[in-house]
Amino acid sequence: MKDGYEGLEELFHRALQLSAEQRELFLAEHCRGDTALRKRITDLLEADEMVSREFLERGSPLAAPRLEPGSSLGHYTILRRIGEGGMGTVYAAQQASPRRDVALKVIRPDRISATSLRRFRLEAELLGSLQHGGIAQVFEAGTATATLPDGEQFELPFIAMELVRGEPLKAFAEQRGLGPRERVELVARIADAVHHAHQRGVIHRDLKPANVLVTSAGSGDAEDSDAGQPKVLDFGVARFVGSVSRTLSLETRPGELFGTLSYMSPEQFESEGAEVDVRSDVYALGVLLYELLAGRTPFEFTDLSIPEAIRRAASGEIPPLRSLVPDLDGDLSVIATKALERDRARRYQSALELSTDLRAYLAGDPIEARRTSTVYLLRRRLRRHRAVLVVGALALVAVTLALLAAMEQARENRRLADRARAGLAFSDIERGRLLGMSGNRLGEKLIWSALLSDPSSPHARWALWEYYSRNRCLTARVMPPKSAAVVAFPPNGSWIAVAGAGNHARLLDAETLDSVASLPGAPRRTTSLAVGAGGGILAAGGEDGEIVLWDPATAQVLATASAHDSRVSSLDFSPDAAILASAGLDGAVRLWNARSLERLATLSEPDPTDEAWCVRFSPGGTRLASASNETRLWQAPFQSPPRSLTLHERPVISLAFGSSGEELYSGSQDRTLIAWDLESGTPRARLEADNGTLRSILPTSEEDLVYVSGWWRTDLWDVGEERVLTSTPHFEPVPIGGSAITTNGERMILGSETDVMRVWDLSESHARIAFPGHEGRARGALAPSGDLLATGDAEGTLRLLDVPGRRELWHRTAHPGGVWAVAYAPDGRSLATVGADQVLRVWERESGDLLWSRPGVKAASSAACAFSPDASELAVCFADDSFHFLDADSGTELRALPGLAGEALSIAIPAAGEPIATIARGEGIELWSRDGKRLRGVRPKTQPWTACFSIDGSLLAVGTWGRTVEIYDTATLSLKLVLEGHDATVWTVQFHPTNPNLLLSGAGDGTVRLWDLSNQANVLSLEPKPEADVICAQFDAAGRTVAACGSFGSAMLWDLEYFDRHIAGNLELQLARLGQGMRPEELAPLRRWAQEVRQRRWPRW
Repeated sequence: MKDGYEGLEELFHRALQLSAEQRELFLAEHCRGDTALRKRITDLLEADEMVSREFLERGSPLAAPRLEPGSSLGHYTILRRIGEGGMGTVYAAQQASPRRDVALKVIRPDRISATSLRRFRLEAELLGSLQHGGIAQVFEAGTATATLPDGEQFELPFIAMELVRGEPLKAFAEQRGLGPRERVELVARIADAVHHAHQRGVIHRDLKPANVLVTSAGSGDAEDSDAGQPKVLDFGVARFVGSVSRTLSLETRPGELFGTLSYMSPEQFESEGAEVDVRSDVYALGVLLYELLAGRTPFEFTDLSIPEAIRRAASGEIPPLRSLVPDLDGDLSVIATKALERDRARRYQSALELSTDLRAYLAGDPIEARRTSTVYLLRRRLRRHRAVLVVGALALVAVTLALLAAMEQARENRRLADRARAGLAFSDIERGRLLGMSGNRLGEKLIWSALLSDPSSPHARWALWEYYSRNRCLTARVMPPKSAAVVAFPPNGSWIAVAGAGNHARLLDAETLDSVASLPGAPRRTTSLAVGAGGGILAAGGEDGEIVLWDPATAQVLATASAHDSRVSSLDFSPDAAILASAGLDGAVRLWNARSLERLATLSEPDPTDEAWCVRFSPGGTRLASASNETRLWQAPFQSPPRSLTLHERPVISLAFGSSGEELYSGSQDRTLIAWDLESGTPRARLEADNGTLRSILPTSEEDLVYVSGWWRTDLWDVGEERVLTSTPHFEPVPIGGSAITTNGERMILGSETDVMRVWDLSESHARIAFPGHEGRARGALAPSGDLLATGDAEGTLRLLDVPGRRELWHRTAHPGGVWAVAYAPDGRSLATVGADQVLRVWERESGDLLWSRPGVKAASSAACAFSPDASELAVCFADDSFHFLDADSGTELRALPGLAGEALSIAIPAAGEPIATIARGEGIELWSRDGKRLRGVRPKTQPWTACFSIDGSLLAVGTWGRTVEIYDTATLSLKLVLEGHDATVWTVQFHPTNPNLLLSGAGDGTVRLWDLSNQANVLSLEPKPEADVICAQFDAAGRTVAACGSFGSAMLWDLEYFDRHIAGNLELQLARLGQGMRPEELAPLRRWAQEVRQRRWPRW
């Protein structure tokens, strides 16, 4: 059995698939007398059952009728029923805000069960993770109240997704009379979408023509130019690939078939689900290709029983395509045969390989399926180049081509092996990202494995950045087992005291967890620690009842005392460090001289039936609280009987005073947190923490905000609002006394009963800064230094913001009706703005004074105003939709580009100054020389909106209305790449200033995305606010900072290097776990990089 939480998680998900009787046998076998483990699994199973049962019992959904037109489900109004399957019904509906038509999928009321609910939740999670133009997008999922026209109400789970207006794949091809080439192109595009899902660890398992709709003209899905786009639907039986499938997948039970018989791979018939992988979808794609070309599926199962169908699939022969369509090109028959191989090892190993062969066929190139045939290679190449051959040289050319083919084959084999390794790493990283978003630490393992396999991988590095931005573990180290069970911080947080098993306490560096000093003479097993006198004294209590005092600066023992008859469960110094209070499991609460350990008083006499778990002084030292079967409160000088605070149903384990000292928080084995008003002695709030026994309460400097540690996580509670703000997971069990927080609230240390301890970063503001107060749709421009940000909003206010100082330097009312574009001069001396009043204004950066203005200038986009690289010129759009170049110091007109036929949208100027790119509505992209000569142009399928040149000017990135980023070769304006992933118009793009492979984009879906062009991957996603427009996103000149503005009410900045310290801080733990096979020459660069990161000044802001 696996150890720790990973083993617990695996056992829970395996038990989840079993019947009640099977579960009992399973738990008896796998828990082997471990009652604690069995109880935790049982608790998880009961919680899962309770969630499903509560839904099933709510609103009598089993008796609920269908949703008729005019019914509502939450903020959706039902328009009509589209279709119904075995498990669910799909409706066309209208969403209230944002107003749009959606497809609304709900579970059929007569099919609601715990199993169907889990499967439905899985489908929502799967679809939500996939962002591709060939996959129907999910907008929202959850449970909402359905209201019928007669007022009847009940609850239903739903998934709201993109409403695809189109026809099923086969009907589309037949009704339009598509030829073989058009049908092949459709399958290639479907394979692209399926490959995207595979890269994110998802296999469909039910690909068939009915689950692919092809958009038609006038569909409204994006633009009419999007017509003919196949969209893959219905991931209801999909699952994750590989060993992590238990975490987010409902596994197939023995004997249960998922899929449609005619499209199922042989392994789907023969296995119990564990053997199904991405190659099963490749088989289904082969069936689609076969059916589109031959008009029938490879096997016909009509009127056959399931066993007969299985036998035919296992032993039957597929008729070759050319036997059904004699005039079909032989290459297509070979491609279909390879995709439909019964032995999946002989199939295409990915959907990408299939689509690559299909496109090779369309281009007239050799296909991989016949790549091993030299005769075929010769024939194909001779066919393509016969015009340049002469009969007399044919033999020589044939021999030469044969040799070249053999050499090419060797190179190709190496290339394919490298591509397979890269594809596997890509898939692991994407699965890791997806799991990390849900807080699953298997994601961390997958990404680290990829990075340690290829330390140069930028994809893995950015995936870790994203992971640690959500799971903010600053440092993690392997320690001797149980040696860091209890922890304590001094007020300045410069070191950490840890102790546990053994007779030494240790001081560790708070950043690296390296050992700073060893303190001898500790109790045999330390069970509590406390720091006093600003870090000048350290106390430890032991299992045997002993207390030891040290001077941390000298590591000398100051005093020892036999304090309790059993475990010292808690220690705390008075604020002046004159008194040390102790609590023991013998029930006693005592006060000691904090230098000599002379006993001053016994406040509670020993009572083994009333174990004392915690003792705490108030911030002013005037009160002392202890936790046992009840909470007791003494008033200084601690001579009068205590006041009792009784409300918990089980023993109190943890205590903390609020920052004012007038409020006390108590946590109990009954899993509740109570906030006590000490003046009245009454509870102000009683909160159900749902986190097991509340083992530690860590106060912050802000009233009502406290960290509460339980079994599984540490939550930051806003007690006043009675809600959890953030949660930090416990990757290892954290004992009582095993957590501490710095005085400034920026770091938390979690000890462990195992061999790993972690430091968590609690400061959100060091990685991201938000400047609130912007109205409507805001625009912005970042200074090259990254220290200043200029913003303009819909009220017309121009602001200059000091980023490190987190303050506004000045603001001006710049434009009545709103600021529509802001540009920052590359030399940092001035700002340019264009507003709704169609006036260009140029401002002095330091003072905010207006330098000059010019009317008749408009900005349809935020990129319609740009400085030249040397800051001497300013390009703007005039009201007649022509771009003009003005002197940046005076506003004098220098030259103009010819007027554009459509509305001028944006202009881009490369570092070299030319060519200049312009975009106009309906006119596409044009490139111009500096003197206004048109060089070349292109009209993309979807309307371009904004553009940016790479740092060397060789590439042009274009954001489009079609939700894509398109990359063009500047020299030819040929399309090189299309980046898909955004779910709305891409309003802004910018290349990284030093890394030509990195590109930034922002869109109307509320995300800022970082792309790696080398593998066409979205390597990082930043979300200022869901469903808000990101209108501007920009790097600083060093590429270390990203700024974004939009409709989310704030200007935001991210430090792109901040989470490097978290990656560096976790390196040694991951090397210990995953890097055993690495050579010293591979380890050295990683360790040097980590050392360099730790030596930087943190935080930057």
